[in-house]
Amino acid sequence: RVGCAVALSGRKVVVFGGYLRGALNTTEVCDLETMSFSVGPNMLTARFGCVAIAVDQDRILVVGGIDSSDNFLTTTEVLDMNTMAFTQGPNMLQKRAACAVVALDARRVLVIGV
Repeated sequence: RVGCAVALSGRKVVVFGGYLRGALNTTEVCDLETMSFSVGPNMLTARFGCVAIAVDQDRILVVGGIDSSDNFLTTTEVLDMNTMAFTQGPNMLQKRAACAVVALDARRVLVIGV
């Protein structure tokens, strides 16, 4: 995988998307207790060059990236760590890939860059 995003939630590390002969919608979950990877749920959109951040203990926000048609994305999606299912997140105002994301507080994140 090239251009994937990684986020830590509790005792699990989740790897999102990436590029391997095209954008990937797959995820992998590493359990830090057993130090083993398992297949995670598929994202709603194939994307690489995205970023991810745990917004709380139960949810990870995946932001932007580039899709299979080489389009920069305004979309986000949220992974619920309890159900291991994705839902559509809010759309950004600008298309972004290879950017950065930081939590400002419990309700807001700041996305920085292209």
